[in-house]
Amino acid sequence: MAVTKERVKEDVWIPTSCGQCYCMCGIRVRRQDGIVTQVEGNPDAPTGRGSVCAKGLAASHLLYDPYRVNYPLKRTNPEKGLGVDPKWERITWEEALDTIVTKLKEVQAKDPRSVYFQATTTQASEIRFGVIGFMKAFGTPNYWVSGGGLHCGNGAHFMNGIMHAAWSIIPDFANCNMPLNFGCSKGHGAGHVAVMNATQAADARVRGSKTVTFDPFQSAQASKAHEWVPIRVGTDGALALGLVNSLLNEHKIYDEEYLAYKTNAPYLIRKSDGRYKRDKATNKPLVWDKVDKRPKVHDDPSVTRVEYEDEAHEVAIFGEYEVDGEMCPTGLELLREHVKKYTPEYVEKITWVPAATVSRIAKELGETAEIGSTVTVQTSKGPKKVPRRPIATHFFRGSQGHVNSGWTCLSIDMVNHIVGAADTVGGALGLGAAVCSGYEGTGKPYQIPYPCPDGLMICGAWVYDHLP
Repeated sequence: MAVTKERVKEDVWIPTSCGQCYCMCGIRVRRQDGIVTQVEGNPDAPTGRGSVCAKGLAASHLLYDPYRVNYPLKRTNPEKGLGVDPKWERITWEEALDTIVTKLKEVQAKDPRSVYFQATTTQASEIRFGVIGFMKAFGTPNYWVSGGGLHCGNGAHFMNGIMHAAWSIIPDFANCNMPLNFGCSKGHGAGHVAVMNATQAADARVRGSKTVTFDPFQSAQASKAHEWVPIRVGTDGALALGLVNSLLNEHKIYDEEYLAYKTNAPYLIRKSDGRYKRDKATNKPLVWDKVDKRPKVHDDPSVTRVEYEDEAHEVAIFGEYEVDGEMCPTGLELLREHVKKYTPEYVEKITWVPAATVSRIAKELGETAEIGSTVTVQTSKGPKKVPRRPIATHFFRGSQGHVNSGWTCLSIDMVNHIVGAADTVGGALGLGAAVCSGYEGTGKPYQIPYPCPDGLMICGAWVYDHLP
């Protein structure tokens, strides 16, 4: 008598996360009698918050695709070439794993660095970081993300890692009143955490937030902007430096407190070689204390601020000061002089954006930043007063897919830092920041960016190995 498997009788909803892209939105999946019949957003999930895109809704089509390969295959024809049949044969999972482990052991015995991992940017985040964890344990640094590189965030990822300890930056759409979009579709149905940001960006437009988009053509994001500014392809960096110049030199709008106490803008620079002027005893970079009228190391307790509202000595962010018989300008003084050539008229010749538009947008952005305003937010340690800067510049594939990609990304992000709109309410937020409070049961892993001896940020953990 044949034994038949009893059909499962059930109708359950299972909370999980969508794996159709790396956004990993929270979803609820309905399973009836062993079959997935429905997918919807999970309102209790922090990503998506009840919404999911069309690709996520269609996830079951991939699961039940009749051409989906559900088992390992082994190539049996050693001959390769166009039109040559690989002669794939189905093998067991045991045989596949044994083959892989045997090969890996052989390679590790010779030189583990000869292993090369091939991945993709569209896989689920936990898989990507799991691969990197295995690589480090195995002993190989060789990793390639397939669809990444120039095709993805070649300039954006490493520059945002240095500046924000993050994979990318994105406006705090829920609180931003003026996002400046440099050829980027974030907030318009694509990009990181796409569904949630599209929802917040749409709500922001309803409450009066003004979006300005610099884009060579009338893209989806340009068509949804309050102001579309056509720009010559590949000139986003020049436009960004024009905005920096207008803020610093034309309109004189900048966040002096943020620049003095949260950046290396006040560090004194040697004219002879362009490097930091350092303290002879500690080798630490020097700043100029305008109250005591003398140089001090950058982390001297009298010239640092731990909390935003603390009182402290006034640190010079502009000017030149004599130290050891040498005139040393501040870093921001050098930047201010450097960008002076990026006048609105000069920028117009490069970007084709009218000079009056460059000047006007810079002024409007600076005024909208509300420099000096604060807001109280709730943290795990209680309420805390933080700056409120409701403007943000952001970018990704469009603006950084050209020559000088890293410098273009840095120039665009520099606009945020001039007005103090970096990683604070309403401003440009680091997305996927390398900060973890630790699992409650053990307190581990705990990681947070920390300063190097020069005071610049080093990530506690990062997908790539690099220092500032």
